[in-house]
Amino acid sequence: MNFARSITFVEILPKPQGEKILYERLKDNERVKFYFSHKVVSIEGVGMVERVIVESVDTGERKEINAGGVFIYTGMIPNTEFLSGIIELDEAGYVITDDSLRTSLEGVFAAGDVREKALRQVVTAAGDGALAAFMVQKFFEEKEVS
Repeated sequence: MNFARSITFVEILPKPQGEKILYERLKDNERVKFYFSHKVVSIEGVGMVERVIVESVDTGERKEINAGGVFIYTGMIPNTEFLSGIIELDEAGYVITDDSLRTSLEGVFAAGDVREKALRQVVTAAGDGALAAFMVQKFFEEKEVS
């Protein structure tokens, strides 16, 4: 909490979904607030984020939260069940790739947050997408030659 006066977490489910130890570290901090069973309705402001409107999924009651920024987090469970038994996944369900983003099945590449890697951010996912596109093109060029 060295960079913000306060942090507000909004979670649509009735309890925290992240790492329990992280929640335990933050829950008693007076500068941290949690809104469980709430959803973000809108992010508002003129030229920058100024407030976030949240709504209780139980009552429909809306609250306005003053904010100077928003970080959107969609979870850590990859949607890869359909790939099970087709390509190699790690124990958490992330797709295992090599440095060229090739999977265990020839001709199948993976990019972005579905891939097993240390950092999951928009910028790394975009970089993965660019590299995957290049590697797919190279794959097909090599197939034409052989």
